Amino acid sequence: MGDEVTGQSSVELTVDGEHRTITYREGSSLMQALRDNRIDSVLNGCSEGVCGACNVLNEDTGGVVRSCLFPADRFDGAELTTAAGLVDDETGELHPVQAAFLDHGAAQCGFCIPGMMVSAAKLLRENDDPTREEIASALNGNICRCTGYVQQFDAVEDAAARIRGETETSEQSSAVTDGGCPGCDCGFGGESDE
Repeated sequence: MGDEVTGQSSVELTVDGEHRTITYREGSSLMQALRDNRIDSVLNGCSEGVCGACNVLNEDTGGVVRSCLFPADRFDGAELTTAAGLVDDETGELHPVQAAFLDHGAAQCGFCIPGMMVSAAKLLRENDDPTREEIASALNGNICRCTGYVQQFDAVEDAAARIRGETETSEQSSAVTDGGCPGCDCGFGGESDE
């Protein structure tokens, strides 16, 4: 039997502050629909809702969505934020989570990091002084295959301190901002090659 022929549908979304019409094949997940529309900061890690690489923030609910698990049509009219959308629209400065991840070498290969930063940003919206255990709990659904999680946990603690105004962004993260993320094509910190 040949491939099933599917139709096309579309939803109206606000993604990273920009209103967009997202066209997708019927039955597509939100993750696939976003990627098909060149929103590349949402990555496909497992397609099973396990790894967290596809996490996006649903600004309407304040929750993190594993975008590979939900059909795109459920998000018509929604406002979503991806890791790329964490960058300050007005100043172009990295979100404290992004800057701290760079400064602590927490980006590693970069593949799982956009989803992890989305989870961390959500945590810090709700709690700008989390304990190590609260950070571990917030990132529990994000799987990193490179190494352990020490750098990421350190980065989230540092980001919390930056949000509280206790530390400043280093020159390293500012320099990387000009050149883009060295570990992946997630789009944060600069232009993607794609």
